[in-house]
Amino acid sequence: MVLADRQLTEFSATLVGVQTLYSDATGAQTIQIMSGGYADEITESYDNLVPVGSVRIAGADAAVLTGSLLTDRVRLVFWKMSGLAAPCDNHVIIATNVPEEVFNSVVGSIAVNA
Repeated sequence: MVLADRQLTEFSATLVGVQTLYSDATGAQTIQIMSGGYADEITESYDNLVPVGSVRIAGADAAVLTGSLLTDRVRLVFWKMSGLAAPCDNHVIIATNVPEEVFNSVVGSIAVNA
């Protein structure tokens, strides 16, 4: 996978988030990492998300969910970082059509520099 896109998301005149997208050569497998955002907007596209577990990321509890978007398989992990103002406290990794072991490896490698 390679970096396919990175952009800032403006929440207000003084708050921005970052969205980073990694993709395989075909674009069929993607991993999107979002720092900042509103939970309902982040998960809105996925009507059938089901909690399947939890992990700890940088000392925070994170929910692991699975679902689909049309014919694509989606895995998602969502957590909040304490000490940050909303919506900058929300963080998410969304993996589309990525094997579970690759998703787990990505989630396990997340480090936070605060």
